[in-house]
Amino acid sequence: MDYKNKKEKNEEKISPWRNLASQIWKHPYDPSIYGFIEVDTTEMQKYIVKKREETGEKITITHIIGKALGDTLGELPHLNLIMRRGKLVRRESVDIFFQVEFGGGQLAGVKIKDVDKKKIEEIARELREKAQEIREGKEKKMLSMIKLFGKMPVPILKVLLRLSHFLSYELGISIGGLDKDPFGSAMVTNVGIFGLEIGFAPLFPLSRTPIVATVGKIRLKPFIVGENIEPRPILTIGATIDHRYYDGYHIALLTQKFIEKIEGFRA
Repeated sequence: MDYKNKKEKNEEKISPWRNLASQIWKHPYDPSIYGFIEVDTTEMQKYIVKKREETGEKITITHIIGKALGDTLGELPHLNLIMRRGKLVRRESVDIFFQVEFGGGQLAGVKIKDVDKKKIEEIARELREKAQEIREGKEKKMLSMIKLFGKMPVPILKVLLRLSHFLSYELGISIGGLDKDPFGSAMVTNVGIFGLEIGFAPLFPLSRTPIVATVGKIRLKPFIVGENIEPRPILTIGATIDHRYYDGYHIALLTQKFIEKIEGFRA
């Protein structure tokens, strides 16, 4: 019997394009959930000015987003998770990975440990110093790994990446002197520096990081303040979240706590 051509009961007649599409795309398997929030940064920008004057550090919106995300996971430790051997386990610390642009649109990154326990000026200082090392070529471990991977034949590179991923996350073995959990609890990347108001970043398959937050370019927009509509500097924060770690209930908890933390940055 030809099962492929067998008519199903109540089968719908479809267009040639839909028939073609059903053969082109496979069943969905990507666990990514996408969402965004808009934030009035009026008070946040006053806070930044005040903190810069007090500390001498160049505090930015990106630092605030990373700190708020770290504080959120710090207060919701049951949602600060990593997947090992198919099981979700709590992480031992709240570490945030900040992506850094170091010339020509090339990206590297810096993981800041224990973000929930550090002041924002400490985060800014540590990120500045480590980012400078990358830009000046002093962060030899990361740069040498990037160069090595860039020169490898693709088949060997695929095998090596899978092997390093397994050794790092499943067995907890450090590869080439790099951190055994190099990407931490969540990632933050600023797409606003490229002029983008909103963007979504992919989940990195070789990490066990279930949250990737994007920081957009601030734009003046009409915003409801009380009963009035006023022009306000609005920031769009995008998020890509791994559905294997969180369902809608958990995402709601994270979002509510994150907004609470963001709104706490006032002068």
